[in-house]
Amino acid sequence: MVNDRLLRLKIFGGILLSLFILALARTITSKIYHDEALPKLAYPVRQGIQEKKSAPMEEEKPIGDLSVLLKEADATEGKRIAAKCRTCHSFEKNGKIKIGPPLWGIIDSPAGAYFGFSYSKGLKQKNIHWSPHNMNLFVQDPQDYIPGTKMKFAGIRDAIDRANLIAYLQTLNSLSSGTR
Repeated sequence: MVNDRLLRLKIFGGILLSLFILALARTITSKIYHDEALPKLAYPVRQGIQEKKSAPMEEEKPIGDLSVLLKEADATEGKRIAAKCRTCHSFEKNGKIKIGPPLWGIIDSPAGAYFGFSYSKGLKQKNIHWSPHNMNLFVQDPQDYIPGTKMKFAGIRDAIDRANLIAYLQTLNSLSSGTR
């Protein structure tokens, strides 16, 4: 009985000591790393002032022009980028439905048209074709382009990566007979 009581007291004391050490460590680190405790060695950053940019080099292409990017897109690189999509999509002709529909022949097909896949209400209401332009907008930010889509993917921010991916999807489209 005395040993049980002593054991409980030791456990309780250990917990209290741990909490005290954590609180002390938090206090010390906040004092050390707090913004006001650091010496002001640098010049303050002035917001609202933009750096003057030099003129773009001749070979630099406009990042937002999909048609220009698609002309120079690399389908092999797009296939590598598409590897992250394989968790949810298949790319083979007559591929199986996974979390998402197969993507064989997706470019220039109507959205929400793969037989046997249950599409979100948002995608059905969008009533679009998967043109390269629409695919670019969707892959950039699926939730923004089609609110309520089932596709839980953060998107591909880099325009060149999106163009390469679309170029790869177009090769699948050109190999198909136009049917999904």
